[in-house]
Amino acid sequence: MKILLVDDDEFVRTLLLEQLQAEGHEVVTENNVDDALTLLSENAFDLLITDIVMPHKDGGQLMQQARQNGFGNPIIAITG
Repeated sequence: MKILLVDDDEFVRTLLLEQLQAEGHEVVTENNVDDALTLLSENAFDLLITDIVMPHKDGGQLMQQARQNGFGNPIIAITG
């Protein structure tokens, strides 16, 4: 499974990246909404995992924009 993981916290991103890779998933990480939206428009992902609380734009905005742009696969929202 190809996963886009978006979280502004480097520790959380690294922890989740390592766990998901250990399960055999291909994971691409990003730390902000704008760059994540660019990745979503240029690549096919099976799953989007996003933090809700991030500076500038939040995970809610990412989820809304991803859906508006046609991302129809599952989205998991997380928060600390």
